[in-house]
Parts: sequence; C-alpha cells; structure tokens
Amino acid sequence: SEKTSNCEVNEREARKTESLARLAEKEREREKEVAELKQQLEDKQRKLEASRARSRVLENNQSELRGRLATLLEKTTHDDQLIAALTTQLASASDKSQDRSATNRLEQHNRLLENQLSEEKSKLTNLQSVLRDKDKELADLEEKCINLQNATSSESTERSRSTSIPSTEQIHTNSTLETLGVTAEAERVRLLELLAVNNKRLEQERQSAIKAQDALRKERHKAARLETKLARQELEQLSAVSCYHNTSHHKSDENPSEELKCRLELLQEELMYLRSRLVNVEQEKYEDLRTYTSMLEHTRLVFMESVRSMSTALSSTT
Repeated sequence: SEKTSNCEVNEREARKTESLARLAEKEREREKEVAELKQQLEDKQRKLEASRARSRVLENNQSELRGRLATLLEKTTHDDQLIAALTTQLASASDKSQDRSATNRLEQHNRLLENQLSEEKSKLTNLQSVLRDKDKELADLEEKCINLQNATSSESTERSRSTSIPSTEQIHTNSTLETLGVTAEAERVRLLELLAVNNKRLEQERQSAIKAQDALRKERHKAARLETKLARQELEQLSAVSCYHNTSHHKSDENPSEELKCRLELLQEELMYLRSRLVNVEQEKYEDLRTYTSMLEHTRLVFMESVRSMSTALSSTT
C-alpha cells in the first residue's frame, strides 16, 4: 500500500510538473504574442504619424495652390478686360484702314500677276528657243538623209554601169530613203503648224494681258482718287466743329467707301480670272512641249532605224 501511495504521489507530482511546464510554455507564447502586438502597434502609430504629417503638408500645398488659383483668376479677369479693350481698339482701327489695306492687297496681287506674266513670257521664250533647236536638229537630220541618199544613189549609179539589173538591197535602200524623207517632211510640216498655233495663242494671251493691265491701271487710278477723296473728307470731318457738319460728312463718306469696296472686289475677281488663265496657258504650253518632244523623238528613231537598215543592206551588198 505504501508503494502504491508513493507511485500515486510521484504521478501527481509528474502531472503538476508537466502542467507547470505547459503553463510556462503558454506564458512564453503569450508574452511573445504581446511583444509582436506591441511591435505592430508601434508600427501602426509610426505610419499614422507619417500619414498625419503628409496630410498636413498636403493641406499646406492645397492652401498655397488655392491662393495661386485666386491670383490667376484675378489676373485672367484683368487680361480678359485688357483683351476686350484691345479688340475694340483693333476693330476700330481695322474699320478705318480696311480700304487702304484692300488697296495694298490689290497692288500686291497686281505685282504678283505681273511677275507670273513675266515668268510665263520667259517660259514661252525658252520654249521657242527649244523649238528652234529642234528645227535645227531636224534640218541637220534632213541634210544627213539627203547626203546619204545622194551617196547611195551615186553608188548605185556606179554599180549600174557594171551591171544592168539593180539588186534587191538597193531597191530596199532607195525606198527606205524615200520613206524617211516623206516622214521627215511630214513631221516638219506638223511642227510648223503647231508652232503657228502656238504663236497665235501667245498673241491672244498677250492682247488679253494688255487689256487687263489697262483696265487695272484705270481701276487703280479710280481707287486712288476715291482714297484721296476719302482722306479729304476725313480731314474735313475732324476739323468740323458742329454736330450737323459731322453728321453730314459721315453720311457723305459712306458712299465713296462702298463704291471703293465694290471696285476692289471686281478687281480681285478679275485678278483671279487672269491667274486661272495663266495656269491654263502654262498647262497648254507644257502639253505642246511634250508633243514636240515626242514628235522629234519619233522622227529621230525612224531616221536611226533607216540608217541602220541601210548600213546593214550596204554591208550585205559589199
């Protein structure tokens, strides 16, 4: 019985020791958890303080930006008022100088038109020079063809003395030369016809340009007189002392201004028409030049082919 009681006592002590060990282990775990929670709490507090500091900085920035925005709005309002005043002054000045600026634009358009006309005349002169060169080249080709034909005919005459029946190559050579001569003459006639048409068209365009320049000079003289009259009326209007005279001058000033505007619009339309005519003439001259070049190139190819065929025939004959 004593052994049994001792065993029970030992078991109870062992259980107590084990329970105490468990309690100590749990206590250590709890202390560890508490330490971790404290650490997390400190981290959260630091983050909260940082967020509060950042919030204060952002609030300060926002206040500063609001102040800047108010300043910009005030400045924008002042700028709008200044722009409105300047726009009013500009509109008033533009109304006064509208006729003069229209006259200046008309003169600029006239100078531009004269420059374009001079450029077109220069292009036509160059085209005529090119045509003369091509005619000279065609004449040289015809001369070479005639010389070659004479040489071939003399050679065929010498051969006919030694033989009574002409060869097939000689007949082919003579027919080729005749064909070449006919072709060259036809091409020359066509070139002369096209050159005559071109000269006629150029003369018509010159007459139209002269008439347009005369009309433009007349209208410019009228515009100058109207502008002088308008300036005189403005001076009279400034020197007048009574409201009646001011009103009467203002009424009399409207009609010349409107008349000047109408004439300027008509002149601008005429300038646009002349400009379109110049563009059309330039296109026509370009087409004529391309046609001349194509015809001369065709003639040159026919001549070279004939020369090659004659050379082949002569070499085969010899």
